[in-house]
Amino acid sequence: PLAYFLRFSAWLGRTMLVPFLPLFIATITVDKELAGMYTGLAIGLAAFSSTLSGVVLGRLSDRVGYKPILVVSAFACAVFYVPMAYVTDVLQLIAVNVLIGLAIGGVLPSISAMLARLTPRGVAGSVYGIDTSVAAASRALAPIAAGAIVTLTSVPGDTNYRTIFLVTAVLFLLTAIVAAWRLPKPTTESGA
Repeated sequence: PLAYFLRFSAWLGRTMLVPFLPLFIATITVDKELAGMYTGLAIGLAAFSSTLSGVVLGRLSDRVGYKPILVVSAFACAVFYVPMAYVTDVLQLIAVNVLIGLAIGGVLPSISAMLARLTPRGVAGSVYGIDTSVAAASRALAPIAAGAIVTLTSVPGDTNYRTIFLVTAVLFLLTAIVAAWRLPKPTTESGA
């Protein structure tokens, strides 16, 4: 249940802003016609940085355990999502999103490593099936939750997309706290 909670909160945080990112970018860019290109750049560069850090942090996780990597990476996500709520320029957004990508590269792979290490052989299919369902449920709920946040925090004539970033920061902070508090110590992980 703990691994599923961590997976759910991480995926929820990661995917909440996806449907609203192009709309937010359109509000901070001078050239609205380039909003699509800026959105592609922001998402593509973040995915690239996440891929690179996933490899590096995955190898580091093999040495130090998944818990410290997960806790530090989730906390870094929380820290990096806060300035996203205050960016005033597309280049600022892209730069912060790349930093978020670097941090995300340690969150999701660490949860997968945790599942791999803690799952008995005979039930691996069931565990990974439930994990996939949990991830899909969080990705399904994310746009609904984000839409509710935008609706509840906006005033007529002024749509507020910025609160989504702050809520996402709280989700990743919660993920980091729960992981730090409830996961086994790295010394027990390396022996598993």
